[in-house]
Order: sequence, then structure tokens, then C-alpha cells
Amino acid sequence: MNSNTIELFMWGYQRHFQIGVEDAAEQVFKKLDPGFQVKVFLLGVLREPSPRWHPVCLEPPNCGFTTSDFSSLRTDAAMLRASDGDENLVSTTEVGMKSIERRRDHRANKAAVMALLQKADPSGEKDYHFSGYIPVGKYDVGMVLSIKHRDGLHCYQLPRSHAEDRYGVPVSIVDATAREFLQECGRSLYVPDPEIVDRFEGSRAEEILRNAGSRLMEVPNFAAQSWGGLYGLFNACNYIASLSYEGAESVGGMIVAKVGHPNISTTIQLSTPIRLQKYRAIRKLLEITTTGESILTDGEFVTGFGRMCGVYNPSRSDLFMVRFTGHHKWEALHDDNSMMLVKHEVPRMPAPSLNKAEFVSSCGILFPDIEPEKIALLYELALGACKQRHGTILVITPFAKEESERLSSQSTGIVPTHASQEILRCVSAIDGAILIDMDGVCHAIGAILDGSAIQEGDTGRGARYNSTLGYIHGMRERKIPCLTVVVSEDGTAELMPELPRRLERKEIATKGDEIADLMKKEDHDFDRAFDLIHWLEEHRFYFSEAFCGKANEFLDKHEAALQEERGMIYNRAKFVPNPGMSDAFLI
Repeated sequence: MNSNTIELFMWGYQRHFQIGVEDAAEQVFKKLDPGFQVKVFLLGVLREPSPRWHPVCLEPPNCGFTTSDFSSLRTDAAMLRASDGDENLVSTTEVGMKSIERRRDHRANKAAVMALLQKADPSGEKDYHFSGYIPVGKYDVGMVLSIKHRDGLHCYQLPRSHAEDRYGVPVSIVDATAREFLQECGRSLYVPDPEIVDRFEGSRAEEILRNAGSRLMEVPNFAAQSWGGLYGLFNACNYIASLSYEGAESVGGMIVAKVGHPNISTTIQLSTPIRLQKYRAIRKLLEITTTGESILTDGEFVTGFGRMCGVYNPSRSDLFMVRFTGHHKWEALHDDNSMMLVKHEVPRMPAPSLNKAEFVSSCGILFPDIEPEKIALLYELALGACKQRHGTILVITPFAKEESERLSSQSTGIVPTHASQEILRCVSAIDGAILIDMDGVCHAIGAILDGSAIQEGDTGRGARYNSTLGYIHGMRERKIPCLTVVVSEDGTAELMPELPRRLERKEIATKGDEIADLMKKEDHDFDRAFDLIHWLEEHRFYFSEAFCGKANEFLDKHEAALQEERGMIYNRAKFVPNPGMSDAFLI
């Protein structure tokens, strides 16, 4: 079979479209959190039975599922539709009835696909989302999106939504983003001639995320039944966060709940409620919240000031907090759980200030003999440093004692003390770095790190970053292992040096076997080859000279097949061993 032939054919550009959609999905979810790993495949179900056409099509065919996994889709959807509870729902108009029937079909089709996905992949490691169907040629075509976080992080999800199903209100920022993205995918195909569509024509990643954030902030309005403020809460929070008052940034809290909520104690009530869209007036009132009170609003009007009280039942999902944390920055919370962080109007998924998986990997590389218990201790200490309001630097090295003596003229020496989160939050209030050893013993505070200027410096970053970079360079020249945690003023942390994650040896061995298998095949398997090359490109750092040789042979074969069979010339950079690679990066 010619490699250009599409065996499971829906339309001529299905492969191009799938590649474009998956690339767009990666851009969107990487902005939400860099740890997200996403895949997208197309699912097509034949509209009218015909022996000339496949009943089910998948693109790409090697998507992790088989066509037989979805063989019962039409039957399953019909059964779900018959028992959805809306079979007796009627409208007095023809247009209304068509709307009801389309909604029932859409719900049943999505439920049938989701049930079969979970049955075929019961591991629960991936979060699946389905777009619903769009007619393309002889098929009903939908997009299946799978999401997985490389570090196993999960986004907070509300126990419930108060909106009816037809509104499609999400319960998490990941859910909201998936819905918005898949709607954009559907719009790309919902055109007069979908058979000629060859690319994703949706909005840019930032716009999709803004829309997702706006949808998530509909939840408090529905819970408070404040219909007049519906669809405006997200924009209101963005505008208030952008304003200053007498030079001060927006900082404070705003409780969003129904008037008279049993878990709200009102301390000051306004004689006349103020619409939330009176942004400058609300920004002025926000100054009062610095004393501990919070603005009270139902999402449409601000009614006064108060506090949360009593024991709140989170299953109610009807009491929310918006916390303004600085210029163009705010956070949405429910029951003290962060739903999303917003900066310059773009949401991102809440995550620990310091990535634990990266910290553990870096410790294993720099300190090969360290015990897991000590890594856990150091991570907790680093989190403590992240909780203070001022930027700081935490230096971790087995030579902390010697370094404190060497830097004694430019640091505050202390009697070696076992550090705790409380101690670190206290001592990090002063400028300079904190030096601790592998046992979590603090040897110096307020240290001014030395180090020469280096080419890797970044003029776009602050003095804290560049001085740490120079210090690490000097430590490396003296062959002293050192890991630093650079904490910014907003509490986010950065590990330096920035190191590739440790990789399992068996993963490289498995890819080596796959190279050998593809090299034996007479007909070039482009689908497998593209996936393999994508992996090779992402993991260039780890390859030995021998593995680079095998990878380059495979690359030559792939590029020759591209030119011969598809008329494409694509000269990728050859694989070469990285001088910084060592066995410390492999587990």
C-alpha cells in the first residue's frame, strides 16, 4: 500500500487537520501548565451503513484505541437517548422541538463515546474529553482530547455546578479549557465544505484560556442566582486587578455568594448596593479589605463588607473567594482550594510554588548519594522559603559550612541550626542567600553570593537571578555540587541550575528497539516514524554516541522516504552526544 493512502478514510485532509489540532492543543495546555501532556485523535462514525465504507475511522490509526472499541457507538447512544429523562419534553414550536432533539442527540453521543473510552482505558491516568460530532462527508466526526500531567498533578474540581446541563458550565479550569478548545475545533469543521478543511482555524491559545476563565467564573453567578451579573465576573476581576489606588496595587479579598448566605457575617452594609462594573468605585472599596474584611458581592452588586463564618459544607459549591494579589493578578478559590490563578487576564492552573518532581530529580543528579528522606526534608524547607513575601535565595550544598566560612565577610554567620519552615520564613526577610547543608542545617543567612559575570547572564532578569547564575558557575568550576532555589517576590520559585529531568534507561532501550524494528521494514511506516522522531527530538540530551549513530541511520531512512514518496525535503539536525550528559541523568 502506498504510504500516502489513508486506509481509514473520512476526508482527504484528515491527517493534516489532526496534526494541526494536536499542535494547537499542546500550545493551549502548555500555557495552562507546562507539565500537561496532550493527545488528540479524530473519531469518525459512518452516518449511513455501507459495505464500501468503514463503520468507524480513527486518525491517527495508532491512537491507542482500535475501531472495534467503538463498534457499538450508535447502539449505545440510542439507548442513552431513550432513557435520558427528556423523552417527554416538548416545545410548542417546530424550532424548539428541533433544538430539544439536537440537544438530546448531542448528550447521548458524548456520553456513549466517554463510556467506551473509559472502558477501553480503565487506568484512569488520562482525562478524556469529546467534542461531539460534526458532519464531514459520509461521517460524523469528533475530536477526542486526552490530558495527562507528567507529575501527576490534578486541578481542583468543584463538587457541583448549579447551572442546568444545557449551559455546559465547567467545574474546573482544565474542564473549561478542554470545552473551549474542542468548541474551537468544531467551528473549524462547521463550514459549508468541511471536506476541504486541512487545518485548525481556532483562536490563539491566550484567547481560548481567557474564554475558559470567563466560563469558570460563571459558576459563582449561577450559585448566587445573580443573572444580571452573568458573564461579567471574570472581566470585572481583571479590570479591578489592573487598577491602582493612590499608587498602591490591588490587594484584598472579595467574597462571591448569594445575599444572606449562612456562612457570611456582614460587618458593614452599604445603604445602596454598587454594581460590580463600577470598577473604580470597587477598587477604592478594596482598600478596606486590607484590614481583614472582604468585599461582599453576589456577582452583580457589591452589598458591603464581611467575613466567612461557621462551618461551610463544600458540597454546596456556593461560596467563593476572589483574592487580588497584585497588579493584574488575582486568584479564584472555593473552600480554600485555588481554582485558578490569573495574571494579565490569562488563567493558569494552580500548582505548588516549587515543582516537587523537578526538585527530586535535581537532587538525585547533583547529590547522587542523598537519601530520599533528606530530599523530602529539603523540599519542605524550600517550600517554607517560598512562603515569605520577599524574594530570597536558598543555597543547598554539602559544603554549606565551608561556604559560610568563605563568605563570612559578606554574610551573617550563625550557630549551625536545624532549619524549619518557620525559621526560613523569618530569616529570608533580610536580603541575601541562606546556606543549608544536606541535613537541613542552616550555616549562614544574608549571604551575598560572589561569582564572575558570565555569557549565560540575562539582562532581562533581575540581580538575584544573575548573581545566582554567576555563583553556580563558580561552584561548578570548583567542582562543588550546589542547588539553589531562587524565590521571586510573588512567591514563585526557580531551581538553578536548570537541569533536564532524570530519564529511565529502559525508556531509551525501548526506543532503540523501535528504531531497529522500523529499520527492518521494507515499507516505511510514516505514522510510527513521526511519533518516534518527535520523541527523539525531545530527548536529544540523553543519547550516547552509539545511540546517536542508530538514531541518525533511522533519520536518514525517514528523510529519504519523505523525499521519494511525498516529495518533501526536511533536513533535521543530526543527533550528537551532549557533553553535559552523564549517568547521573539516568535511573
